[in-house]
Amino acid sequence: MLMAQRSAPAKAVEAWTSGGVLPVKTMRSGICFAFVILLLPVRGLADVLPRTDCINNLRHLAGAKEALALEDKLKPGDPVQPDMLKGYLYGGKLPKCLAGGVYTIGPIGVDPVCSVAGHSEAALRRDMERQARNERILVWLLVVFGSAVAAWAALAIRAARKHRNVAADPSLHV
Repeated sequence: MLMAQRSAPAKAVEAWTSGGVLPVKTMRSGICFAFVILLLPVRGLADVLPRTDCINNLRHLAGAKEALALEDKLKPGDPVQPDMLKGYLYGGKLPKCLAGGVYTIGPIGVDPVCSVAGHSEAALRRDMERQARNERILVWLLVVFGSAVAAWAALAIRAARKHRNVAADPSLHV
């Protein structure tokens, strides 16, 4: 008598449906996949704190420049020295970039800038848009992959049931 050859998915589903456990290799690969999916959004967070802190410092410097311009009746283009802003900043000190950048105050009407690339409002906004796009792609991949896994499981269950029927009924043997 010839027995129908069972596929690995059929064996896994049969073990699972009969109260057994999934093979270790299958469980390990599923855990690894879940771990990777959970870590994808985290990979870009390494430089977030220094950059957001720096951008907040630039906002404080811009606000101090505006207050100085209003109080001293300065016009756009008038130069601003760092010492002029100390009275308008918390603790009377100029803030420092956590990434080691140097702030350029600039004249009235020009936003302060940091020497570190990417430490600006425009760069932050661009990166946030990129992250949102990547997250949308990830969701679609999960939907598609989840559908594929569901189809695979359905086929494996069908194969396991077919195998049980073949084993139970000798007339179905080839």
